[in-house]
Amino acid sequence: FVAVAIITSLAAVLGRKVVVRPQARTDWTVIPNLWALAVGRPGVLKSPAMEATLAPLKRLIAKANELYKAAFEDYKLNLTVAKVRAEVAEKSARKQLEKDSNVDLSAILAIDEVAEPVLKRYIANDTSPASLGELLRQNQNGLLVYRDELVSLLKGLDREDQAEGRGFYLTGWGGDSPYTFDRIGRVPNLHIEAVCLSVLGGTQPGRLAEYIGQ
Repeated sequence: FVAVAIITSLAAVLGRKVVVRPQARTDWTVIPNLWALAVGRPGVLKSPAMEATLAPLKRLIAKANELYKAAFEDYKLNLTVAKVRAEVAEKSARKQLEKDSNVDLSAILAIDEVAEPVLKRYIANDTSPASLGELLRQNQNGLLVYRDELVSLLKGLDREDQAEGRGFYLTGWGGDSPYTFDRIGRVPNLHIEAVCLSVLGGTQPGRLAEYIGQ
């Protein structure tokens, strides 16, 4: 259980940073993301083993949260400064326009946009395909989908209304295929450069046998 979780979490952190080219004379490229299922009877401590193994990943998550918090405070300050600058620029532009109606105001009104910081994510637990897609768009290196009971995720994806979710997860298996969400009511052309998912979870032999039997 420990080995499975270690290898899969390492694969998630590597994501698209590293590729494998097994053949010297071709461009066949493999992304080292992995999907793993730990199967064990009740009471063999597979969940605590996997949780303990994910501790280094959780430290990375804590560090990313700290960096995001500091960056967001700077963002709020810079946003206020940008707003004041825009107001001053608008007043200056009005004065220039009163003197000359044909004056070029582009230089005066050109205010740099303040980019909102993005939280670096490593793990996703319970998300819809669209939400997971947005996380991957912001974290293009890839993510680890971790579910303590992985069969519940598989059963959810088996539902008739989850065809989109099944397709999205299958796209993430390869780690290098692009994906675009084009749906009414959503932001148009939500494009993901490459869907890269690692998957880790556990289950019991009986639940797995029941699921496969169905």
